[in-house]
Amino acid sequence: MNARRRWQRIRELLGDRDLIYVGPRGEDALPLLPLGSQEYVFSLIAPAESGAPETCLEMATGVRVDLNDYSLDDDWSPPASQFRAALLARFSESCAVIPYSPSRTISRGWLTARDTVLPLGLFYEHQACFDYKPWVESELGNWGVATIPWTYVHSLSSSRVTELLGGDSPVVVRWPRSRGGAGIWLIRDREELAGVAEQSPGEGLFCVTPYFASAISVNVNACVFPGGSVSIHGSSVQLVGIEICTPRPLGYAGNDFATIAELPPKALCSLDMLTRTVGAWLSRHGYLGAFGVDALVIEDRVLFVELNPRFQASSAVASRLDDARDRPDQYSDHIAAFLGLGASDQLTLTELVKEQEAVSQVMLYNSGEEPVNLQQRPELAGGEARLLPASGVFVEPRGLLAAILWKGRVTETGGELREEVGAAVGNLRESFSRAER
Repeated sequence: MNARRRWQRIRELLGDRDLIYVGPRGEDALPLLPLGSQEYVFSLIAPAESGAPETCLEMATGVRVDLNDYSLDDDWSPPASQFRAALLARFSESCAVIPYSPSRTISRGWLTARDTVLPLGLFYEHQACFDYKPWVESELGNWGVATIPWTYVHSLSSSRVTELLGGDSPVVVRWPRSRGGAGIWLIRDREELAGVAEQSPGEGLFCVTPYFASAISVNVNACVFPGGSVSIHGSSVQLVGIEICTPRPLGYAGNDFATIAELPPKALCSLDMLTRTVGAWLSRHGYLGAFGVDALVIEDRVLFVELNPRFQASSAVASRLDDARDRPDQYSDHIAAFLGLGASDQLTLTELVKEQEAVSQVMLYNSGEEPVNLQQRPELAGGEARLLPASGVFVEPRGLLAAILWKGRVTETGGELREEVGAAVGNLRESFSRAER
């Protein structure tokens, strides 16, 4: 089934319902435009500006928040309250709601508008368990999945932690729930360990493992359907902890959809099998729709790192790759799964990475301790700037400045950028300066 026929079938099943997209970045809703319905977009940053009715929090507040450290559910400021009220007001009309990730706000709205809302996502409390990483790792280990050898402790003063830190390499400390590099640290000595120990994870548990310096971080976009079948979408070598991009030592910095094709064939086959196993496990526990898998590749071995039970920051770019091949993307497959349809194809990951367009996405964050403004629109030779804020928007520390869509590969291992790409990132960063409120 090609992309056009998939969207036509979805349109038939949705009938005259409006489509409401709710997510962190408004631009992530652009892949939904082929549906051809009345679309409403609710986002925290980076408005889609697609012509559809749109409510974006950063346009109301003039502030771009750090998405990895912000929760609309917990923000009771007047602008956030108005945002929630506008969203829930839309639920009174016949609509279908597709969330980037479920939230308490959306789930409360569904419960009070069950006659008008068709949910295209899980109820929040159902989804939240899949965000608890130690449980996911333990369950998948029982399914035979090779995972990172995490040690779980209640205190970082545990002898098991000091033994790990006494080795030849750093250790990684992580909270049970973390995202985008927030809530995860690379620890080299006892002083750094003490600094992390003072920050309570709120879950009463720390996760610790040796650092795999030679590993390559990879990511897969996928979708699971009723019955456990899985479709695989844009897959990449992840950019992690690149200093010019992110202030977080293990922070997410983008995706290279070109370099992944050069991994050993055995590793690609193992990554395919890993993703389908994760999808089958998710289905067994009532999960449907879009998800992502992070893994480490060490030569031809593949170790599961974490599950992202939602769409991902790479999903919108992955959609472009599917669209270029007239193939149903992760967005249409996600909606299809909630409408009871099956996978559109069984393309393997090995086939996918050999055929997908050679592009990359580099994410750039505010590394300073003060908010910054965009002063001028950058000119990027070889790249396209995405997710730029309006000039009057204050980007908070660790908030997203922009993304660069680059034609071709940008890295060898995921831990560095090619020289010309690093120059483009530097040029983009110079387009911002400290903001005067």
